[in-house]
Amino acid sequence: MPRLRRSDAGSPSATGVVRVLRPVGPARLVSARVFDELFARDLHPQVHVRTVDLDAWLDEVLGPPGSAPSSALEALRAATTDVDFLCPDHHGLAFVPRLLALRNRGELPLRLLLIAHSPGAFLFEWVLVRPLLRPGDRIIAPSVSARDMIEWLCPELSPWVRVVPHPMRPLPEPGGPRAPAHLLSLGRLVPSKLVHRVLEALRILHDRGRTELRLVLAGPHHEPGEPESSSYVRGLEHMVERLGLREHVSFPGVVAGAEAKAALLADAHLLINLSVSAEESFGKSIVEALGLGVPVLTTRWNGLPEALGGGGRALGVRARRFGMDVDAVDVADAITELLHDPPSAAACRESARRFHPDRIAPRYREQLEQALRERDESPSAPSVADDEPAAPSHGVLADCALLHAYSWHELMELQGEELDGFRHRWAPPDQGTLSRGAQLRSCVFLGARTAIEHALAGLPVEPWCERSGSPSAHPITGELEARLAAAAAGIGTRSARVVCLNVLASLGRTQELRAGLEQLRAEELRSPGIDFLEVELLLMEQRAQQALDRLLADDDPESWSDQAAHRLTQLGRAAIAAAAPQRAWPALARWTDRHPEAPGAGAVWLYRCLAATMLARPDARLAYREARALLGDRPELDALARMLESTKEGAS
Repeated sequence: MPRLRRSDAGSPSATGVVRVLRPVGPARLVSARVFDELFARDLHPQVHVRTVDLDAWLDEVLGPPGSAPSSALEALRAATTDVDFLCPDHHGLAFVPRLLALRNRGELPLRLLLIAHSPGAFLFEWVLVRPLLRPGDRIIAPSVSARDMIEWLCPELSPWVRVVPHPMRPLPEPGGPRAPAHLLSLGRLVPSKLVHRVLEALRILHDRGRTELRLVLAGPHHEPGEPESSSYVRGLEHMVERLGLREHVSFPGVVAGAEAKAALLADAHLLINLSVSAEESFGKSIVEALGLGVPVLTTRWNGLPEALGGGGRALGVRARRFGMDVDAVDVADAITELLHDPPSAAACRESARRFHPDRIAPRYREQLEQALRERDESPSAPSVADDEPAAPSHGVLADCALLHAYSWHELMELQGEELDGFRHRWAPPDQGTLSRGAQLRSCVFLGARTAIEHALAGLPVEPWCERSGSPSAHPITGELEARLAAAAAGIGTRSARVVCLNVLASLGRTQELRAGLEQLRAEELRSPGIDFLEVELLLMEQRAQQALDRLLADDDPESWSDQAAHRLTQLGRAAIAAAAPQRAWPALARWTDRHPEAPGAGAVWLYRCLAATMLARPDARLAYREARALLGDRPELDALARMLESTKEGAS
């Protein structure tokens, strides 16, 4: 390996070591914790990675939360004197723009190494980082698909993006007695992982006579920071009972440690790793399974087929009215095919060997050495201009409506207001207390989400990227509400403009919502999001009967599918507001009877219970039990219990 010349304090040492500093926050997600545990080990000795506590490091550089130290630049210089690259984990990603701005102001030799685990999820960061990158910075995409996503979102990032997969060392071969073979799902138990479709597929397979098949659903039962099982996991457990699969499905929880994971994988017929999550870019559990010779069924989604290689099958994803999905019958058929004619264990292991550290670590080293040469050979770049627009000039993010309502410097200032709230906590803020920066972050992501999901699934994206509206004739100023209203009436994709109106609706801004919807109607734009907001406007204007009429008149089957829980809760709210529970109860009952454990069904059961209680129907207590089973302990359920008791006492 050639050694690099030492041109300044930030260049590699005389031994040629490339030095990476990785500040790491508390790993609430199992996959993130495992990655950080193995990243430094698997790149050594090609790259030296020093891991430090993120909170302590930020305190050292930026001062305690709430402070505004004048010495931050010198503190950053001192904290990175012996470092070539700064590589924060996903917790620290929000601080990258602020740190790069400091770096650029002081012309420090430090360079950024950003591992883009979720390129479709961190849109706000791409917008802010875009003008701050300098020669020698590197954005590492773990798959070709992830690279294409970044460049599609913001082509201006292309010069800094390189593809290097995650280094993945094989799990240890398990010894000892083997357990009966099973199907295995290993990962987060969340709706975007489509675990409910896997359960439905297992029921189909049993109905076809494959009653010997068992399923293990391994993964955390609760969301990070939450003590109780999530509503989705509760729904999965109830679905197992309803489908008659109690003896065939197990929920072992988190599988900790390489040995335990290897034992579980090695005993599997195959790994089922379905996903329609915008956060996917590389299938780590896929590679782990293949390394043990276990075939994999996954979805044709972002980088998952690249991780799969020749070790199984990637199932196509379809777009439905309210999101991406797969059909349970297709899942069952794919499982049958893989069980009947699986790829050989040797083929699976060969697919996994593509990601062995012996192959990947030299690629990291090569990219980082090249980056340091670029840094040393390039002059300093200018600072960000005062009139730098927030929106990129090209790409999907160029048509994010809200970005046209701010300058880049304004976004930096707003993002700075939310940074202190992240530190020493690392938990999502309460939805009722979102800062302006957090609201902007959410708007940018949600405005592009549908286009991103279609791209990740390999489906046509043109309808979701089409620009509509006209640029504002005057500079956009004022508070968030004024800018949201201007962005909704201005230029951008339909989805991005609708998201601005959705925030206005959540803020109770009736007048601005009405004006924005009138503008979209004038442009003859329609979408499920617009339909939803038009009903919300009727409710805000206290025209609940009209809202009910509109919801009940919708005869599109997708409006009553198992993805439509948000529509059914809107129907319940409209019925209560109109004091007409009798109009909504039949639809609420039909939906919950048909989709009792669908994602979001707990809230629909709650409204069914409320409507039944108001109508003194005997099914009110059944609906209450189902709502509590799915939602757990919530104040609104306690109030509903008291209402049920008072109704019972009144009847007696």
